Amino acid sequence: MKTSFRLFALLALFAHATLFAATKPSPDHFPLREGVEWRMDIEVTYPDGQRLRGGGRRVTGPAEVRDGKTYFRSRTWEEFEVQPRRERVKLVRKDANGLHSIDLSAETQKEEMEAALPLKVGGRWQTKHLHRMVLNHEVIAQETVVIGGKTYSNCFHIRTTATAGDYTEDFWEAPDVGLVKTVVTMTGAKVALTLREFKSGKTTSK
Repeated sequence: MKTSFRLFALLALFAHATLFAATKPSPDHFPLREGVEWRMDIEVTYPDGQRLRGGGRRVTGPAEVRDGKTYFRSRTWEEFEVQPRRERVKLVRKDANGLHSIDLSAETQKEEMEAALPLKVGGRWQTKHLHRMVLNHEVIAQETVVIGGKTYSNCFHIRTTATAGDYTEDFWEAPDVGLVKTVVTMTGAKVALTLREFKSGKTTSK
């Protein structure tokens, strides 16, 4: 079985979804610091009922400076039953206005805005992602999500849609954890990502 080219565009979005960062120190719905790690279960369901299962992992590395700005190096891996592991690396930073990243796998490595900050219900923004997909993002609500018997309260529910109309992603970011769930529908597949394990990383001494 082969996964679609669009599927891996989706998994790249998993990478950016885990990087959103809140501007308020507490709670932080989108942590960004050295050592933060997410491990996700991924399940792809095709129209004929076939399923492809795999896992995703994202780790935020130490800070580094580029062009006078401080970024964190973030690495994402995706593995499937019948596919080799794929890796994606970005430099990511945040400020009062938004989350910004540099895709180190892109031919032209320039900073792009990933999200407008601070997040709030009703907030909207637009980004251009892989293969020039124009994506529209909206914060739908704050909700409770239950995964594996664990309850995550006050999660930001964010919906992403492609201008072309063939891609929708709903994802939930929990306080002090970040991404806990993603559900994607697109031409030819439905994809679900759920949090299996989270590591909070290094804390800053005061």
